[in-house]
Amino acid sequence: MAGTEALFLLVVIPAGVLGLGVVLVRSSYAELRMKDAAKAGRPSSVLVSHAVMATPLVLGLSLWAFSQPALSGLSSVSGPAADHVSSALLWSELTYAFTACAAVAGQVWVLRARLVQFVGPGFGRVLPLYVIPVTSVVFAMTLAFLTLGSLFSDTWAPINLSSGAADSIVSAYQVFCAAAFLQMMTLGFSNRIQDLSGRGFSRTVILADVGEVPLVLALVWVFLALGSA
Repeated sequence: MAGTEALFLLVVIPAGVLGLGVVLVRSSYAELRMKDAAKAGRPSSVLVSHAVMATPLVLGLSLWAFSQPALSGLSSVSGPAADHVSSALLWSELTYAFTACAAVAGQVWVLRARLVQFVGPGFGRVLPLYVIPVTSVVFAMTLAFLTLGSLFSDTWAPINLSSGAADSIVSAYQVFCAAAFLQMMTLGFSNRIQDLSGRGFSRTVILADVGEVPLVLALVWVFLALGSA
């Protein structure tokens, strides 16, 4: 069961949200070409957006493959401590899936708002905004790896995790999910600044990066919770 959940949360959901994101971006680009072919710019820029959008799937696949020994070790034991480890591990996977969805949603939001700039001369200024959500995915992957390293022994046997420690880890992961959602929203708000020239670009980047602050704090929170396990 744990293996099925891991596959669904780490691979299937990122793959599904990637497919949906690609469809939305390509439909917006096709609509732009129909309305004004002169503004359609370079199709290669759209391909770059797809490659960046695939990051959660690629990282999720590596995380899923690496977690197989831990999942096997977890399935071979039972008891309250194993249940606590299973709960904490599940929330690390849920957090990764949620973060992947929020990241792709933020990227699609940016592209649909700035598509003309992205496929045109403004590509170099939109791209830094577009890759910002990847930070949350890398953070979520890092925390998932730390969870595996903290809650399992060298032989991939689950540690004796208390109920209180498990609850602290779960709560910290829930805070991280909220921070990932907040990052997506601040990125969306930054789209209100249409002019990316001069100070407009600086203001947009600063506003978009505001969402990084709670994300880093949530990262530290989860790290501390794992350290006290």
